[in-house]
Amino acid sequence: TNADTNADTNADTNALSSAAAADAPTSAGKTSSSSSSSHRKNNVFSSLLKKLDKPTQIKSVYDCICRLLNACQTNQGFFSNDPMECFQECFVLLWKLLEDNDSFLEVVVTRCDVLALVRPLMFFMYECRNDHSKLGMLYSCVFILLKLSGERQFCVSLNTAYDDSVPLGDLAKFSGGTFADLLVLICQKVVVSSTEHMNSMLNGILTVIANCSPYLTSLSMLASVKLLNLFELVTKPKFLYQAHHNPTYVVLMLDIFNNLIQYQYAGCPHLVYAIVRRYELFFNLTKLPEFLEHEETPTPTSQPPLPPSPSAATPHQPTAQPATNTDNNNNNNNNNN
Repeated sequence: TNADTNADTNADTNALSSAAAADAPTSAGKTSSSSSSSHRKNNVFSSLLKKLDKPTQIKSVYDCICRLLNACQTNQGFFSNDPMECFQECFVLLWKLLEDNDSFLEVVVTRCDVLALVRPLMFFMYECRNDHSKLGMLYSCVFILLKLSGERQFCVSLNTAYDDSVPLGDLAKFSGGTFADLLVLICQKVVVSSTEHMNSMLNGILTVIANCSPYLTSLSMLASVKLLNLFELVTKPKFLYQAHHNPTYVVLMLDIFNNLIQYQYAGCPHLVYAIVRRYELFFNLTKLPEFLEHEETPTPTSQPPLPPSPSAATPHQPTAQPATNTDNNNNNNNNNN
């Protein structure tokens, strides 16, 4: 309404006026240190975002951000054919809204189409996995998924059938699954492809899957196999003993399997079959020190003992002389006797 618009305009004007007054010099010609420090700490735009609590406004902002992000599939703008370059800014804005505004997160997961955000998140995670210049965008996607995975409504929405709406290169043939299957496949691709930065993002990726696992009603055979591949990766002795926090990844993977089997056993026969086929991965954990010694410690080879080094104090030993004919005849006579 006009009253709300005027009130917001006055609030913005007062905030900007106070910010300008904080920067103004004092009568003595010196700037006020307390005012300038408070101005640096208070971000007017961030404060206004935190006060955004009306569902209609939140839904409008969310829909506009999703429209911008979903333009990644056509790589064209809305008003021209030029490619858009503001995807990183959209992810940062969305992350700040989810992190600082509790009302925004609640409205998004309860009243908005969450899958409209999942599609561009999956697309950019897959496209940025090998590009070091887009590593910040990859981290932004992981952090947004980590924030959303803490909400039950978001996890339940992942059980929706996948509609082949995301162009994903070699994953284009994936069909017949759900968005949960797509999430597992993309996370496995990111972990395997980004080996240099795997340790820094592996905790976040596995936490996302662990948060969603109790609510996933089914899992395809392909996604089940990829989960076992991730489990094999984190249980390798070389990786497991590489850092003190690496065993926590094994705990997260076991938590994922436990949640899927305990709560969704009827819908995950493919996962049970994949676990039975790869049972040696779990048995090796029970004898891990013995297995590590067998794998990593080289077998000592038997070498002949080295001859003692000659010493200067050792006297010279004469060499044996060949036997003469007289000695040979005496030996023969003794033998005959």
